[in-house]
Amino acid sequence: MWQTASGKAPRHQLLARITAVLGLALVSNIVLQAQQCEETAQSQIRDALDKTTNRVLLREVIDDYGEEAKQILVQIAGDGNQTPRRRGQAIQLLGEHRSEAGEKLLLAMLDDPETVCSALNPLQEYRDPELIPRLIAMLDDHRSCGEVVRFSIGSSEKQQKTGFDLPDEAVGALEHLTGKRFERERDLFIIGHRSIQPWKDWWRDNREAFQAAPASFVAPDSPAKEDKYPCSVQKIAVSPDGTRAFSAGKSYDPWVRAWDIETGRQIWTAPNVRDEDAQAVAVSPDGRMVALGTSNGALKIFDAATGARLHFIVVGSGVDDVAFSPDGLILASASDDGKIRLFDPKTWCETKRLDNSGMTVSIAFSPDNRLLAAATFERVRLWDLAAGNELRSFHVRPGTMPKMFADAAERDAQLWKMAWQVAFSPDGKFLATGSSDAVQIWSPSTGQELCSTSSDGQVASLHYSPDGQWVVWGNDHDQLIKWNPTAKKRSRIKNEPSLGDTAITPNGKLILSPGAGTEIAVFDLETRRKVGILSCSKPK
Repeated sequence: MWQTASGKAPRHQLLARITAVLGLALVSNIVLQAQQCEETAQSQIRDALDKTTNRVLLREVIDDYGEEAKQILVQIAGDGNQTPRRRGQAIQLLGEHRSEAGEKLLLAMLDDPETVCSALNPLQEYRDPELIPRLIAMLDDHRSCGEVVRFSIGSSEKQQKTGFDLPDEAVGALEHLTGKRFERERDLFIIGHRSIQPWKDWWRDNREAFQAAPASFVAPDSPAKEDKYPCSVQKIAVSPDGTRAFSAGKSYDPWVRAWDIETGRQIWTAPNVRDEDAQAVAVSPDGRMVALGTSNGALKIFDAATGARLHFIVVGSGVDDVAFSPDGLILASASDDGKIRLFDPKTWCETKRLDNSGMTVSIAFSPDNRLLAAATFERVRLWDLAAGNELRSFHVRPGTMPKMFADAAERDAQLWKMAWQVAFSPDGKFLATGSSDAVQIWSPSTGQELCSTSSDGQVASLHYSPDGQWVVWGNDHDQLIKWNPTAKKRSRIKNEPSLGDTAITPNGKLILSPGAGTEIAVFDLETRRKVGILSCSKPK
């Protein structure tokens, strides 16, 4: 992940996620099924292979089951009744674990015209030098496994060209194996055929040397890079008793942390996964569980007392928000694919799925557990949970369209029209929504807008104070704002630098706000003064 100087990159992150969602929709043979309730390695692994193509997420599922998982992957990869795509996925994962069985299965798939295309991507996970002559031989194979797609810079237009040959993937595998590259730069806007003649020339000049010492032609693995950032908390939540905070970080900070708010010390740290942003954190009403939603499409449940991971659910599409119902009987996740999934925290079965139509970035339960508000493009939709029906929607005030765009994707995303956050008042009589322009207060029962105020930027977090008097939010301009709609009073806290997320203690006195780097600021909401800091350090 990249960052601006202030540590924020919300627009680019969302664009990347939108692109990933569109790409996922084009992948064939992916069937999103309801979460399996069986806690067997077989069902979990098959479920993961069907739901996602994300390598980080799949690798994590396999690592959870160790040697048993590898045996299951071998079974799947060798089963001709499985789809070629699933078999290819299994072989690629076996390659990441340097599996000899995976290599034999890969070679068998390469020899079969019906499965060869599904075997191309896994090629880059295998390090056996004997693959080199096989790959060179493939350079004369002219069967097609796809199309060249050309994207025009500065516009959303694309043109589909003729089919490309197998050598494109074979060349990539050769580069990975040997550490050599004969092209100066890959054209990022053309996916398809690549130069093959230099590799044929290379093989002609090096064939005898290879036959004498094949292993010397395999490049060593690149050394792991040192972490540039020891810690960067992105999302934070507070326990129901107000004594502890729970946080999770960006992709380069793969840790979930628990804090003692009064002393500022870390209570425990639990490992998450590198290259996986935390998108949302929520604490169960009884304070016993912490739910984490990730950009790679996982929902993870931790023991709030110890940090032990209790459960792992593969959603398949980036999880942007999670929320427990006030009675603790439902855990809801909202995803990039527009689906809101409801889980039973006792069995972790998926009990219901709501189609919110577009990328859903924020959800909130009503205090009586009957309603769920969900923020998406241009509006917030209100759902009746028992019936699974939409009751009404609230059209938020959009922000101003930027005068310039970085590229066509940014222009087409129209993120300034998004509804970013939702929050119910403690008595359930009001619903607050936050956009890039305004915070608006609505009547959930009638759909009428009651009042509004400027948000002074994109709303990144939104809360009602426990007494219902104040609406509090963080925005992308390093500000915390509190607003009393009845008294028409506003006050602002300069909060620099900030990542926008916030959490309020149950007594309404403190607000916690992660910033860029290692600091979580603690402010007194009444005095608007900074009264503490939670400073995280890299776990040993």
